[in-house]
Amino acid sequence: MPTTGGITYRTQVQNYGWMAWMSDGAMSGTSGESKRLEAIQIKLTGLVANQYDVYYRVHAQEFGWLGWAKNGESAGTEGISKRLEAIQIVLVQKESTAPTPTSGAYKVVTYAAQKTAAYSIDYLKDVLKHPESLVINDISFGYFNSIYIIVIDFRAADDNGNYIQGYMIAV
Repeated sequence: MPTTGGITYRTQVQNYGWMAWMSDGAMSGTSGESKRLEAIQIKLTGLVANQYDVYYRVHAQEFGWLGWAKNGESAGTEGISKRLEAIQIVLVQKESTAPTPTSGAYKVVTYAAQKTAAYSIDYLKDVLKHPESLVINDISFGYFNSIYIIVIDFRAADDNGNYIQGYMIAV
């Protein structure tokens, strides 16, 4: 007996957020707007969803291959402005062995993390002898040994007016 069903998916797009669910080959994202795709969710529909799981993983800018997501879970990044560079999709029969790893499929920088970064910068200004000299070179959000961290790359002047390079890590 043939299995019937389809596939639905939606993408998280720069400046738009999550787009509407699309199905069976329809485009998801934008066209002609130069907006990056940052994450995707994919799920099966109909009888095929009872017999198979859809697993997918993405290659995200600066992160490389992330873990496998499945059946509508999010894969990619959100809140850190990193584009999807590739996607791999496999169908696995229910109760069969899943591809690995199945953790770390989605990297999110929440509003709380952004606030933590802002508070950390305020702290730097408070402890520096010359807070007006503070220059933030970069703020990175990521994971290290399963702990979410924020790394602030900065430079500031010392007592002699020489700039020193520093990093602050917030968890």
